[in-house]
Amino acid sequence: MVSVWKPATRPGYKIRVTLPDGREITTSLGTHSAAQAERMRRFFATLEDDRHWNALALVVDRQQTPGQLYDARHALDAVVAQFAPDTDLEPYVDEWAGRGKRGRTHADYVRQVRTLIALGVPFPRAELTRGRVSRWLAELPVDDPTRNRYRSAMSQFARWLVERDVLETNPVRDVAAFAEHEPRTTHLSPADAKLLVAALDGQAQLVAALMAAAPVEWAAVARAHRRDLDLAKRTFHAKGSKSRYRNRLVDLTEAWAVAVLKRCVRGVFPGAPLVTITVWDALDQQLAACDRLGLPHHTLHDWRHTYAVTALVRGDDPQFIKRQLGHAPNSPLLHTTYGVYEAQGRTARQAATHGASHGAK
Repeated sequence: MVSVWKPATRPGYKIRVTLPDGREITTSLGTHSAAQAERMRRFFATLEDDRHWNALALVVDRQQTPGQLYDARHALDAVVAQFAPDTDLEPYVDEWAGRGKRGRTHADYVRQVRTLIALGVPFPRAELTRGRVSRWLAELPVDDPTRNRYRSAMSQFARWLVERDVLETNPVRDVAAFAEHEPRTTHLSPADAKLLVAALDGQAQLVAALMAAAPVEWAAVARAHRRDLDLAKRTFHAKGSKSRYRNRLVDLTEAWAVAVLKRCVRGVFPGAPLVTITVWDALDQQLAACDRLGLPHHTLHDWRHTYAVTALVRGDDPQFIKRQLGHAPNSPLLHTTYGVYEAQGRTARQAATHGASHGAK
């Protein structure tokens, strides 16, 4: 209820505002003018009639004087929003986490976002600004390419908040990205790849031969069973999880490596794990073999580079190579990372064709 009156013994007008929950205030209206007091009375009566309790609460809670609220009557919603409790973004992270469709990748995004919006700690919406995100990224104890991964995670979260009408815009879009490292393309020639595999033994040789035969990642090898390797059909079921394209059936295209695999898995039962050594054991043995052979250090992941370069140079279909690598069909990574080798292979094949047409031997 709103009432306005002029005390008999004091100058100026008074107003009493009572909210439905019982909160009440009696205070000065801020004017000595009867006409102004009447205009303000009508304004406050309209707020009451329209049940605009959140606006009246600003006066009751002494966040605005009656005069300040009246002066802001043409921008009332903005004033109310200014004093309203800010939305806490912390609970939204878990809601966003529950909608992930990319398995471990989305879990990594959530972990990265949580380094800014900590679990159980309120994070007001007004705090998610371009400047706050920029400072957070700069202070992370990681290198610049990894900062870009954190930036991408936060941008995905902010974009989802925009979809939910929690944010008006995505502040992360205006935060500059960091420099990326030059892509690593350490690879071996087919002859050196054969030498390296031959220099290994046991499960380290099995791992290298499988990675030479098909560009699979360690995670897929580590979780594989013998039944996932079909040497009759020359395929391997790579159960990758980085994206839906990493869970794929890979063709074993290098015949020499398939011959090594046949020897390595002889006697292994279908339900048994394909390998039981750790990634560090396999890597240590491979690097030691590189040193003995005088080859550049070739990591387990570098087998993907060796495979891709070999396949491009000999002229394999790029879309087939993408599927082998576990890339999306429209991914540009094959061309941006290995484009020079695709051109190199094309030139070599053209030269061979030209030589054959002129009777070269």
